[in-house]
Amino acid sequence: MFLVILLYAICALTFTIAKLTLVFASPLFYVGVRMFAAGLLLLLFAVVGRGFRRLIRSDLLLILGVAFFSVFIAYACDLWSLQYLSSSESALLFNLSPFAAALFSYWWFGERMTLKKWLGMVVAVTSIIPIVTGGESVLTHFPLWKLLPIFALLTSVLSSAYGWILVRELVKTREFSPFFINGIAMTIGGSLALGLSWVMEGWNPLPVFSWPNFIFFTILMIFIANILFVNLYSVLLRRYTATFISFSGLMCPLFVALLGRIFLNEELTGSSFISALLVASGLFLFYEEELRQGYITKKTDVSV
Repeated sequence: MFLVILLYAICALTFTIAKLTLVFASPLFYVGVRMFAAGLLLLLFAVVGRGFRRLIRSDLLLILGVAFFSVFIAYACDLWSLQYLSSSESALLFNLSPFAAALFSYWWFGERMTLKKWLGMVVAVTSIIPIVTGGESVLTHFPLWKLLPIFALLTSVLSSAYGWILVRELVKTREFSPFFINGIAMTIGGSLALGLSWVMEGWNPLPVFSWPNFIFFTILMIFIANILFVNLYSVLLRRYTATFISFSGLMCPLFVALLGRIFLNEELTGSSFISALLVASGLFLFYEEELRQGYITKKTDVSV
């Protein structure tokens, strides 16, 4: 369980770093460069670790699905929407991921959602309410121009959830190395994002406004998000279900608030502690039921 908590502490860092990077480059170009570079790096790790395996047709189709949904669509929509939404708003909307993951897991793996699991999920999702009502409510002060960014972010949530279902099939059922799978998917997805950037953002000159800052934050994000977060997520899918890992993401907005307090001197209100209690309660109910159903193994295989 500690690794799941660590996963979303790392995730919280990515919201702040991504928001900062968008000051120095356009979103599609940033996604393309970051994913393509990270993909090549992960493929190098796979070569060193002898993680390469021969692909059959069905494996290749799954990897292409990961590249398109989990990399290209998910990150392009996420980074585009982040231009118009705050990092905390983005983190809160990602709390809808467990519902998408539960739907896809039921369809793909036949994982059952019992009454106790629904109760745990509902309890944890109510953690949004104290955060929203504890400050300026985004519901009562809602500008209509945010509808398109929110739709793009919801598209990212659905695409990401579906992509992780495909990753789980590859790393758990077919026993591929996460470095190998993510390396190929990111290289392909990054190439697609660069192609779309060339069409939509114009490369005359390249859409970068400060090369030193862009390079620094891109390298930092590749290390934190594309190496630590993505591969830890893939490894944890060998023990936990995609629904549980996605559901645990409800911790992420709480970490975003905590990091905001530490690094940005933002106020940490009592509503954040209430939200933390609700998330912990919901996670406990959900985890207990997944353990009872046998979806969670006793030991985690952390090999990559």
